[in-house]
Amino acid sequence: MKGYWVGFCALGALYCSANSTSSNVANETAYHQDIAPLFAQKCMSLCHVVDGIAPFSLATYDDVYSHRDAVNFAVTHELMPPWPPSNDCTTYRDNRSLTASEISMIQDWLKQGAPPGTPTPTTSNTNNSVTTSTGFNKRIAMSESYTPRLSPDDYRCFVLDWNEQTVSYVTGFRALPGSASVVHHILTFVIAAKDAAKYANLDAKDDGPGYSCFGGPGGLPSGTLGSWAPGQGIIHYPEGTGIKVEAGAKIIMQVHYNIGHHDAVMDMTAIELNTAPQVDREGFIIPWTNPLWLSGQMTIPALETAVSHSFNDDPTKYFEPIAKIWPGLWPKGPIKNNTAFRMYSANLHMHLLGTHSTLSILRQDSQVDCLLDIPQWDFHWQGDYFFKDYKVFNPGDRLKITCNWDNSAVNQPFIHNQQQTSHDVNWGEGTTDEMCLGGIYITAH
Repeated sequence: MKGYWVGFCALGALYCSANSTSSNVANETAYHQDIAPLFAQKCMSLCHVVDGIAPFSLATYDDVYSHRDAVNFAVTHELMPPWPPSNDCTTYRDNRSLTASEISMIQDWLKQGAPPGTPTPTTSNTNNSVTTSTGFNKRIAMSESYTPRLSPDDYRCFVLDWNEQTVSYVTGFRALPGSASVVHHILTFVIAAKDAAKYANLDAKDDGPGYSCFGGPGGLPSGTLGSWAPGQGIIHYPEGTGIKVEAGAKIIMQVHYNIGHHDAVMDMTAIELNTAPQVDREGFIIPWTNPLWLSGQMTIPALETAVSHSFNDDPTKYFEPIAKIWPGLWPKGPIKNNTAFRMYSANLHMHLLGTHSTLSILRQDSQVDCLLDIPQWDFHWQGDYFFKDYKVFNPGDRLKITCNWDNSAVNQPFIHNQQQTSHDVNWGEGTTDEMCLGGIYITAH
């Protein structure tokens, strides 16, 4: 199985930075003036803080100094913070990876003996614990706490009430893990009012809060609101856009708990949202995959070390037919067959055997416009990556997804400390099944 997120974070102390390059004296880098702001920006967001998911805090000078060898190792080997996309693909907003100058600054500081510098009101009062945010107009939380039961990974879905009497548009999203030491990632799905009973039944059949789930909520939602993984902060959807949520909807929040390196503790996770009564352009997070793969035509043979499946087509031709079957999942109205639309972000999803995946636009002029390239897939680091500037999908273009897997004996996942046996794998929501799924946030052009 690929390395767990905790393994990344354990080294993650390590690989932290920001954009400041000032120093308190000529030719000297200091912790309070230079390093502290970097760590706050790149390392501490629910990860390297007290009670965070990382095994130690990096919020104070003493914290960082005591882990200075690990910091040096991670900076030298470019291990942290986790940033799966290849920067050769395109330019992203909120890129967490380090620049060469940021790496050099941290290395220089360590070579100088890690001088503390002079504390400032900002750095001396650095928050050393997980905090919530402000400025959102809606907060939805689990109705009761849940303690993870399965080790090392427990995937749990919770049915949340929306409680709005009119249509709303979600323009901003942030997840608030209740117990950040065990919460690894969070996905949110919108369920139409007509489908609410199905998910209530899943909840009722499973003892305790929520129900067990993996890969998805147990059915086809009408949309998604956003996701969270360690290191990801607030998602602001592009100005003037938002995701529509109908009155009477339910929200399914899937929480991935990891207790392989931490004791199980009670969790009470919540999400915060910015909503608006209307927006200029309705946004959609649409899935992209080969429909035939869902019916068993994505075989990954046993013991094969390099298996690849690829698919490309014009997504606009699917919008209206699918929208008639699952309203809200695919756009209808302003985005029709053979029309242009805007693309603002991309994500990719596989399971535990994945090695490499890409999502790209095949332009009509034969050029390839890369949206997302994950060269070293790890199931435990997934997210939405927003482009610095939106891209336009034009008539005649095609959207291509490619996924690669290693189904060899040595690459099999461990479940309850038992390594699985290699076998033929196909599409499915189970732990030992696979997927090849892309997602893009779009609006009409």
